Amino acid sequence: MRNHFLNFLSCCALWFRKDLQDLRKWLNHNVGDLTARKRGLLLCEVQIYAGWVPFYLSLVARLTANKIGARPVAFNLQFSKVPFLLRAAFQALGLPVLWTKPKGANEDRAKKTLGSIRSGRGLLRLRMNKILVGDLIYDTFLREAFRATVLPADLHSEHMRRIVSDTISILDFAEDRLQKQNIRGVIQDHSGYYIYHGVLSRRLARAKIPVFNYADRNSVGLGRVLWSQEQTCSTHNAYWLYPKAFRKLGHRQKRRALCIGKAFIKKRLKGVSDDLILPGVSAYAPNQITSGPLAGLAKTPRPTVLVFMHEFNDAVHCYRSALFADFWEWINYLCREASQTPFHWLLKPHLATNLLGREKMRALSQNCVEELKKRYPKLTFISEQTSNTDLLRLRPSSAFTMYGTVAHEMAWIGIPVVACNDHPHIAYRFSLTARTKKELKNMIHSADKLRKPIAKKKICEYLYMHYFYQAHHGLFVDQLTSSPPTTTLGRSPEGILRQTTHMQRASDLEKISSLKEKIAQSIDLDNPLSGRLAF
Repeated sequence: MRNHFLNFLSCCALWFRKDLQDLRKWLNHNVGDLTARKRGLLLCEVQIYAGWVPFYLSLVARLTANKIGARPVAFNLQFSKVPFLLRAAFQALGLPVLWTKPKGANEDRAKKTLGSIRSGRGLLRLRMNKILVGDLIYDTFLREAFRATVLPADLHSEHMRRIVSDTISILDFAEDRLQKQNIRGVIQDHSGYYIYHGVLSRRLARAKIPVFNYADRNSVGLGRVLWSQEQTCSTHNAYWLYPKAFRKLGHRQKRRALCIGKAFIKKRLKGVSDDLILPGVSAYAPNQITSGPLAGLAKTPRPTVLVFMHEFNDAVHCYRSALFADFWEWINYLCREASQTPFHWLLKPHLATNLLGREKMRALSQNCVEELKKRYPKLTFISEQTSNTDLLRLRPSSAFTMYGTVAHEMAWIGIPVVACNDHPHIAYRFSLTARTKKELKNMIHSADKLRKPIAKKKICEYLYMHYFYQAHHGLFVDQLTSSPPTTTLGRSPEGILRQTTHMQRASDLEKISSLKEKIAQSIDLDNPLSGRLAF
């Protein structure tokens, strides 16, 4: 058993060797707030469904804890029993797993909380212990129940009561740990737009305890959760500060960054699939099946306007604020106004619903589209598999989205794009932002006369800041006054864009035995808390 486990650790350590090298640089630059506190606990989240992510995060937690002099401890807030092998793996790495309250422990408190709420809008305003949690509960219900919106009847459902009960349990867990133990920091495995991640991060961020979450699109993969506008921004990117951070780069660094952004957008628009956007598929890949029906649409004399819909139950409130309660409310408002215009509207569902394992989300999307077709017969709904490249041949006048990547993709081609309220591109002017429903209405009725984007340089800047900068530098508010290190900029755009697994077979396999020896020396399976990782 011991040999099998060490073999597994060796292979995983080898697989993430480059990540661990980058992590050391990340730690040297980003643990200032952690070291300011005296010895205590560093919490690391355990997820039983995330494949190799728990192992990687355990290494991150152990390295971070060693550097700041804290004791790493794993925890699980989804109230699921952690499998024995996963628990043993964490304990062997020096991370004992904390047990939390079981589901349903706060049913009475949940019923009392929901008793005063009358609508989905009221749920969004819900606070517990002065922490805004309503948006997290709302998004969690949509995702777990596969619903497009929250109806008044849903507020009294058993599923909603269970989610609110879990929210209360998580807050109790946070308050208990804050009172009894010195929490130095928290490492989570997902962005915090659901209760199982967001509630804890908001409570600890309010106490000024550093919270980091993981995103596998980065090489280091860790980003700081920021406290903003009385709540925690649920993403790990401080997108509203991108221009300020970019100005801190040197002249040569800026040139290289713009080159990276340009290479990235050109590769995407060629139809090459990119896991940073959608794993294994591309919205710009040619599709012979759907290109035929579009040929007839090109003959219409009316201006064509595109609408790119979202996955109706996924990450509605992942940014700082939202103009609409959910995507269903947004698309219905847009369709009502669009039906009163003389333009030719084409609405495309989100391509991600076709990914493997998202059958229920695909069914939800199809049901929503069928309902929209009945309500708005003047509008044209096309297949989610329709290539955006084919849509561009129709020479659309403009495009609309809530916060999708088309906001910079279409802008690169010269098509004005309208996004709503807060979104990742809000710090730049290459996309238009409707901050109120009145502004959105005016833009819908003037969709053929919107300002065309011309700042391709700013799009390149955004792409670098959003997809490459934070992976090596982090983007913390208190660190924007200092110049970031130049670890990323020493690599060519081709090297950064190349999708590799960091497994260089021949040369790497020669190092397995030495890595195995280091792991064996650093981990005592009989007394796992006594060892320190040697790499």
